[in-house]
Amino acid sequence: MSITDLEDGHGINVVQCGTMWYEVRMGSEKHMKPNYDFTKGAVIKGRIDSKSQVDEAVDNQHKILTSIRLDRDLVQAAKERAAEEGIGYLTWLNKKLRESILNEESLEDRIEKLEKAVFN
Repeated sequence: MSITDLEDGHGINVVQCGTMWYEVRMGSEKHMKPNYDFTKGAVIKGRIDSKSQVDEAVDNQHKILTSIRLDRDLVQAAKERAAEEGIGYLTWLNKKLRESILNEESLEDRIEKLEKAVFN
């Protein structure tokens, strides 16, 4: 774990764990706490220049980090189909879950319906 100190007089530090960055409110303490709550963490790609950048990333965070076990053949098929569409397999899985669980139509399905309505 490395710490990028963005101390701005408000006791704010940003902690990096792997590729994830987390805002840590240190208060008047000058040492690391044994435990931190990372449930409100956000992914920030690239350099962090200000506390407002961290605040914006936390406010705009829509995805959560989770861990699930999937069958090997399912993951392989997802990777293959995602590659055919030119997207990452996690993005592809998210899209398919939205279509299945939330009954959301894909962009392709919506365009197809629109084309039928306009041209037929």
